[in-house]
Amino acid sequence: MFTMDAERLFSAVVRQYLWSSVYRAAATSLASEHASRLASMQAAVRNIEEHLEELRGEFRHLRQATITEEMLDIVTGFEASRSAPSGGPGLIRRDEAGAGAVVGPALRASASPARGRGRGSSS
Repeated sequence: MFTMDAERLFSAVVRQYLWSSVYRAAATSLASEHASRLASMQAAVRNIEEHLEELRGEFRHLRQATITEEMLDIVTGFEASRSAPSGGPGLIRRDEAGAGAVVGPALRASASPARGRGRGSSS
């Protein structure tokens, strides 16, 4: 049979209890820190995915605007070449916003206020 002095036994039990309490507190603290980091990373991933969706939408919008602008340039050029009286295309000028406008022979031939006011007209 094993016997131990009561004071020594009590001291060992208290020491073990304190050690296990400190160890449990440290383990809980570490687990809490890891859980907090995990939650932060998940929030960051969610924010990145939302930002990527916004950027993809903006990219699609800009791409579609560029395609539309190019299509309008093609149609404007075609219409200018079809309606030019001399058979040559009219000139296309761009304003500061990038919008194209047909000027030259095609504009004079199709614009109603300019009819009758050619070079030889006295009005």
